[in-house]
Amino acid sequence: MEEYQKKFAKFLANSGALFFADNLTLKDGRPTPYFVNIGNVAQKTSLRKELAQAYASMIERNINEGMLIDIVFGPSYKASLIAGDATMVLLDKYNLDLGCCYDRKELKIHGEGSTKASLFVGAKFFDGCNIYMVDDVGTSMQTKKDGLDKIASESKILGINSNVVGIGIAVDREQVGPVYDQGKIVLNAHGEDAIGNFVKDTRIPVNSIVGIKNTIDYLFKQNHPLIINGQKRIMDKTTYGNFLTYMKTYGANR
Repeated sequence: MEEYQKKFAKFLANSGALFFADNLTLKDGRPTPYFVNIGNVAQKTSLRKELAQAYASMIERNINEGMLIDIVFGPSYKASLIAGDATMVLLDKYNLDLGCCYDRKELKIHGEGSTKASLFVGAKFFDGCNIYMVDDVGTSMQTKKDGLDKIASESKILGINSNVVGIGIAVDREQVGPVYDQGKIVLNAHGEDAIGNFVKDTRIPVNSIVGIKNTIDYLFKQNHPLIINGQKRIMDKTTYGNFLTYMKTYGANR
C-alpha cells in the first residue's frame, strides 16, 4: 500500500467509518461481516476535513493525469456532503475551482424550477461539461447507474451533451454483485464483478482511495484497533478469518 492509503486505512478505523459487527446486511440483502459508513465521518468537522482531503487528492491526481473535470457530483444524500467538502479542499489546497452539485429525489417545479424542472441542486450543467461522480463505496454500483441515468435525463431536459468522465469512491469492496433467482437473492452465490462490468459497459473509469482487502490486511497486521461489535479493539484472528472467508465467497477476481 502507498503511504496515503495506509493513512486512510487508519482514518477509516479511527473514525468508525469501517467497522465489524454480527448480523450486518448489505442493501441487496446479502450478509456481510463488515460495513463502511462514511456518514459516520459527519459527526466531527475535523473528520470531514480529513475525508475531503483524501477525495480531493484523488481528484487532483486524475486532473494531473489529463482528466478534464468541470463539476463534482455527489449522489444524494451521503455523497452530496462529500462532493461539497472535496471541492472546497480542491480550491484551498490545489487552486482548482470546480462546480459541485447533488441530485434531488423529485423534480423541482417551483421557484427557479418553475420554467424548467430540475433534478439537480448546485452547479448547472452546460453543453460539453465534464462531470466526476463521487460516492462512498462501490458494491452493486446501482447508485452510480442511477446517477448516470439522472445526469442523462437532466441533459436531455436542458438539450445539452454532458460527459461523466470518472467515478471516485473511498473504498472498493472488491466483491461481486448479487445473484437472484426469481427475484430472490441467492446467498453464497458468486455473481459478476460489479465494478469491472460497470467499467466495461460504460467505459467510465472507477477510482478508489483504498481497496478493502489491503485495508483489512494492513489493519490486522499492524494491530490497529477498530470497532468490532460496538467496541474498539485490535482485530482478532476469528474476525480476520471471517473476513477472508467472506472474500472467498463474494470477492472479485481482480
